[in-house]
Amino acid sequence: MATSTSDTALVARTTMFRDLPLHADVGHALTTMLFRRPSPIQLHALPVAMFGNDVIGQAKSGTGKTAVFGVAAIEYTIRQVEQQNQKIEGHVVGIPLALILAPTREIAVQIESVLRQLAQFRPDIVIRTCIGGLSVAQDQIYLAAGCHIVVGTPGRVKALVDQHSLPCSAIRLLVLDEVDKLMARDFEKDLQYIADALPERRQTLAFSATFTPDQLFAVAQLMRTPQIVRVRRPDDVTTEFISSAEDLENWKKREQSNSPELWLPHVRQFYSVVDIPSRKAAGDDILNMKAKVVKLTALLSEIVFMQCMVFCNGKFRAEALATALAAHGWPAASITGSQPQATRLEAMEGFRASRSRVLVSTDLTARGIDVDKVNVVVNLDLPRDPATYLHRVGRTGRFGGKGLAVTLLSRKEVQGVHLLARVFGMKINELPSPVPPEIYTYAAPEDTGDGENAEEPSDGVAAESFSVEGTGELCNYEGSDDKAGLVTCSAAAEILLAKETEDTDTTIIRHNCEDVVENSTSCAAKGGTGAEPLSRMNLSGYDLEEKSYKRWADFL
Repeated sequence: MATSTSDTALVARTTMFRDLPLHADVGHALTTMLFRRPSPIQLHALPVAMFGNDVIGQAKSGTGKTAVFGVAAIEYTIRQVEQQNQKIEGHVVGIPLALILAPTREIAVQIESVLRQLAQFRPDIVIRTCIGGLSVAQDQIYLAAGCHIVVGTPGRVKALVDQHSLPCSAIRLLVLDEVDKLMARDFEKDLQYIADALPERRQTLAFSATFTPDQLFAVAQLMRTPQIVRVRRPDDVTTEFISSAEDLENWKKREQSNSPELWLPHVRQFYSVVDIPSRKAAGDDILNMKAKVVKLTALLSEIVFMQCMVFCNGKFRAEALATALAAHGWPAASITGSQPQATRLEAMEGFRASRSRVLVSTDLTARGIDVDKVNVVVNLDLPRDPATYLHRVGRTGRFGGKGLAVTLLSRKEVQGVHLLARVFGMKINELPSPVPPEIYTYAAPEDTGDGENAEEPSDGVAAESFSVEGTGELCNYEGSDDKAGLVTCSAAAEILLAKETEDTDTTIIRHNCEDVVENSTSCAAKGGTGAEPLSRMNLSGYDLEEKSYKRWADFL
């Protein structure tokens, strides 16, 4: 029988990490990483996971889901290593005990970084990342030398399993991060192949910010008796135990009758309408993009921000925009699916280190990427579906901070953002012009303190929620006279339009699932019933074909 509980049913809200039955080395690592009090998803999902149950966890971006399965994986590995005493003359001879899958290479690398922080006092725990774009031979060498935890993308992991380079016989913990994407068509077969190769009796943990009922149903079928933990708000946490196939069917029917409830409490969301010059030529889309670029540079020059992520629907637009911004005074980088993996990792590392203030990207970085200085997100293009919008905007307002999100629209796209607001039941207002300071000062990070009696942010994420920049440190801006990180840059927007062209030749290319993480089924907008599956709602009203222009960079 399925059951439901409130946020007080599992553990008292005053619970600290030190109150949980953690291994001393893990507890020490959490203290070093400034973890003291669990966020709601950590509070409810971690004890269940540590007890050995299957877990499906849903919570908004930036609430600490990675820490849940990271702690669970390290705890499980330590127990197994100590029980088996897998050491001979100081050399690790272990075979993989846990497997963590992520939909993108960037997320996989980030997960590895978190795991290494959690295992910093256990040098005997060996963690390897196996992702596409890097050497298969090197992966094989590392795996042959022995490891305990493997983090990887489905394609590379499947290849290693198929080649018998990744032994699966001892893997009793499977983690699926951003599982809604892993259940999409481009990964579904690989995921099923990997799951079939693992022992039937295993623990499976699955996490994401968004699920459709069909996706949750499919994930639950990979488990035995899953417990679903959903955090809609800090004071609205439900847990549901699925003990039978009948429970699962009834749960799916109930979910399909409800509209999604997803929440971004600390992100102010706006849209800005871009007027394009009237022209009879067939270059309206080009004019639209040029006008959006002008609006973007004007916005960045007007508001105060630390770091900004700009999302585009096409890799050509993203790369051209980043190049132009960097050439005209904005430290910018780009990440797209067409770039070599080493280039993408270098761009992300530079952005985390604040060598660039603006990161222009396709939806490759819309999920699971955490950079705590990002307090502004701009959608240069309206996302292809509501779920992708939620993930994009969720790159800011993380770890209890606050953020600003602005979507740039043509007149014909305004209906799409109104549909989006109805789907999620949230406010997306038109951005005033000029932009009042209270809008972008809202996006400035706040020091929430890390003392024992520090006041907790309103979303329930303690000030000590960890940074993913590899240092375990949090930013502290309050009381500082150094505004270097908040100063605006000047950029002449007219430079981006310096070169006019009458060439309107276009090339139609198919949607590239490597370039866009949210690979949705093509369909027209449905008029906004609110119950339409997120993965099938097309906000723009167009087919999922994108127009890319042969010399788009020339227009910048």
